[in-house]
Amino acid sequence: MTDQTLATSDPPQQIKLPDGRALAFSAYGDPDGNPIFFFHGWPGARLQGRLTDQPAKRLGLKVIAPDRPGFGHSDFQRNRQILDWPDDIEFVAHVLGIDKFGVIGLSGGAPYALACAYKIPHRLSSVGIISGVGPSDVPGANDGVSDDNRRLIRIAGLVPWVLTLMLKRVVRQRQINPAKAFENLLASLPQPDREALSDPIVRESVMEASADTFQAGVKGHTWEMRLFGNPWGFIMADIQTPVFLWHGSADENILSLTGEMQAKAIPNCTAKFLPNEGHYSLYINHIHEILQKLKP
Repeated sequence: MTDQTLATSDPPQQIKLPDGRALAFSAYGDPDGNPIFFFHGWPGARLQGRLTDQPAKRLGLKVIAPDRPGFGHSDFQRNRQILDWPDDIEFVAHVLGIDKFGVIGLSGGAPYALACAYKIPHRLSSVGIISGVGPSDVPGANDGVSDDNRRLIRIAGLVPWVLTLMLKRVVRQRQINPAKAFENLLASLPQPDREALSDPIVRESVMEASADTFQAGVKGHTWEMRLFGNPWGFIMADIQTPVFLWHGSADENILSLTGEMQAKAIPNCTAKFLPNEGHYSLYINHIHEILQKLKP
């Protein structure tokens, strides 16, 4: 279990991008530390980066956690593609006076970390993937996708308005009774995830991130699920930057088969598969180890 305390205040900061959009982020860890960008999952928000705060302070790292377009407090980007994200990150880094930086992709944030590894390798000091989503256009890709996620990707591709209605219902349920919504989540998870999420600090962090992700509505979430089901715009075999990958063998959300596929497809990938760790518990229980490995 984590021995952390949450960041006492992490209101969103915003940067105006060249096209006029606002991109929101929060920073954790050591304000003067080596920078690492943290890319949240789906659904998710910058607040998922909160659990990096204490480990990053101990390691002398500054973790910058942005909301993707249409998530949290970042503006929606019409017709965006996964390969647009590295441009946003380069601009944010420029505004913040950062030259080299690391990137971490958690779950649905993995494609964006890999997009940075592909498109802006000269800017990166390290790349990490935690329980990452894999591309859907390679042989056997669906073998590592849970039935629920496979259904959501299919709905988003064929009838996106249905996914929008489903997400709006989720938002209403969380607003009416957030505690019950959290208990329903726990009931659907394997034992390692239930144990990790029973920590009061972790519970608070997850519930706040879950509420914050829909501040900009659900349009960005529907669009991103469509992106997961389409080609990403690059193939993993073309990534030359070293990539570190962690995946839990007990992950029932994104099966470890996905991690194995990614580890084989990325030319310079160092993978670690952790027994008895699930989709949530791996990040919660091993974030210090992960940050330490990615420290420049």
